[in-house]
Amino acid sequence: MLSLLLLIILFVLYSQLVGQAAYSYFPEILGKIKYKWPIGFFIILGLIQLVSLPLQVMHVSMQVVAICYALIFLILSIFVFRYLYAAYCDKRLEIFKFKKAHLMEYLLILLFIGFNFMICFSTNSFNDTNADQSFYITLVENNVGAEQINGILPLSGQIGWLDSYYNFQAFYLFLTFLSMIFNLDAVLVMAWFVPVLLWLTVSMTFLNLIYYFNRSNKSWKTMFIFIILWSFVSLFDYFVRYNVYGNNIRLFVFAYLMMGYADYFKSPKLRTLILCGLLWASASSFQSTALFLGIMIMVAIGIYELFYHRKELILPLIFSAMPLLVYAAFFLSYRSTTLLGVIIGAAVFLLAILSCNQQTKSVLNRFFYSRFFRGILVLGVIGMTVLSMKMIPSLNEEVSISPRYFIEFLFDKYAPRRNYITEKNWSMLLLALIRDGLFLLYLVAIVQFKKLNETLKFAFITQWIIILIFYNPLVSAFVSTYFTGSVYMRTGDIIMSLFLIAGILVYFVNHSKFREVVIVLVCLSAIQLATKTHQYLTHDFNQIGNTQTFNHLYRMDQDIIDTANYIEAFVEEHYSGERPKVLTTQLELNYFAHNYEMLYTVNEERRVFNDSYRQAKPELYLLRDGLRKSYEQSEEQQRQFKQILEQLKPDIIVVPAIAAPWIHDLFNEVALKIDENSSYSVYQLIK
Repeated sequence: MLSLLLLIILFVLYSQLVGQAAYSYFPEILGKIKYKWPIGFFIILGLIQLVSLPLQVMHVSMQVVAICYALIFLILSIFVFRYLYAAYCDKRLEIFKFKKAHLMEYLLILLFIGFNFMICFSTNSFNDTNADQSFYITLVENNVGAEQINGILPLSGQIGWLDSYYNFQAFYLFLTFLSMIFNLDAVLVMAWFVPVLLWLTVSMTFLNLIYYFNRSNKSWKTMFIFIILWSFVSLFDYFVRYNVYGNNIRLFVFAYLMMGYADYFKSPKLRTLILCGLLWASASSFQSTALFLGIMIMVAIGIYELFYHRKELILPLIFSAMPLLVYAAFFLSYRSTTLLGVIIGAAVFLLAILSCNQQTKSVLNRFFYSRFFRGILVLGVIGMTVLSMKMIPSLNEEVSISPRYFIEFLFDKYAPRRNYITEKNWSMLLLALIRDGLFLLYLVAIVQFKKLNETLKFAFITQWIIILIFYNPLVSAFVSTYFTGSVYMRTGDIIMSLFLIAGILVYFVNHSKFREVVIVLVCLSAIQLATKTHQYLTHDFNQIGNTQTFNHLYRMDQDIIDTANYIEAFVEEHYSGERPKVLTTQLELNYFAHNYEMLYTVNEERRVFNDSYRQAKPELYLLRDGLRKSYEQSEEQQRQFKQILEQLKPDIIVVPAIAAPWIHDLFNEVALKIDENSSYSVYQLIK
């Protein structure tokens, strides 16, 4: 407990120091950002990402990783202390100074963090063992003390290299490093450290966006916009339930990138682009989703420059995204062919060399800004659209998105008002009304487009470019097949982006004719948050089953923790050098699976209602149903259960205490009971 608190406090303070020090190096853009903590956090992650790429590709030991990370912190600390030494006494005091003028904003940050903390602490918010959560928690755990990092498949526990695109997600390797330094279980780091980072990032980013668009907002205006953004982002489950692996932090990195590029177009400074490069590295450290969303954003920014802004800034813009382009080259070389990745990498490298010469740079600019090149881009978009339409008849809809599915998705997400009423899902109905109100303001802003400032125009134009090229039914088949895969719908995260919505709200809260609409949206947002909270707290799935044995620190039942620790110790003692197979349907045990393999994994559980997948693995699902639904099994199914058990021969089996008597009788016959508590019995199969 004390180690966890120490980790959180030290990292929060250190990130604040890094953010303040960064202000002295990047004064142009950071002068418009009120709270520097998120920038400090992202700079640390960006540097970690740049160093981690070769380390993960080579699968070095965790000891080598720890040494490299320690060097990064040493160098970063030198810059921080240099800033503190050079700064005046008043500036040093301002780093952590409490300002009465900002009292409302401090209260909003504390309200946001405190609210989410209390929900997490008082509910069973860690019980949804979806694949992403189980994957990343176990990934962090598996790398602790590893002789070769990323050498254990997280969901199954089998020895083998992870898919190569996981070699670019340094955030989770960084969490392993912290868990080792502070001697904490990976589960504990993910349960509280990551959520605190998320909550701080979200609350301060809301305030930074409001301040960025208007520095003179009154407290009540700031509070109103903060509440609307809180409700609109609609990440209640991500703030509370799925807050342990931090992937949604990327959306807030994108907000700072948009601020950076908008500022760069007003006042081109090299330092602004250096900061953007670090932010791209930071965004890439979370999940591969950041790669394709980042590429879409950079394509939109590039086309904005070529077709609208036209100030010969295209080459610096390309180089600012160098971490993203390197990531893309490696990713494509693994995802499709090595040749494609090599071509992209070579093209970027060649472009960088040619740009060093002023004459060749001038030639490149003339080419990029010529009608010929712009014509090529237009023809490329048309060709992509034609190819996308031709792909539709032979499309594999399990991995690609057809126009029909895309349109159905949009209607299901934005149109089912009647369903919300009949199902009495009032929180979703209110959210739909909030989106309607924001869309109304969006349309009014388009009508008044000429009156908007250049920053808002930039937000609108880049959004339209992304929709035109990437996010419409005419191109969904092509983009989802060759670029995004089945997560194509996540593109919606950058369509009605946080940056755009914050800009619209600030514009209209200061617009006397439409201020009433904003006030109505505030009321709807407050009611929606209250309704959603009540719905979450009263749902049976979120209730703590046994308050006596529930461990609030780990956010799970103590019996699960005890069982997991016992199995790990038992394996270490009795299976020297071996990795036995463990059969359990209590998939939270996967969070601790360090020295054994899981016979039934989260992948199978996610597809439990997929008939074709069940038919492909009938034995595993019969074992699953026997453990989960033991009272519903016929005599024939009970007999098959025993046969499959003898066939698959798991070494260790975890049986719920509430299982039917025939299950316990069977295992007492064919196995030795090696551990037991009020919730589970652990058996070792006799072979």
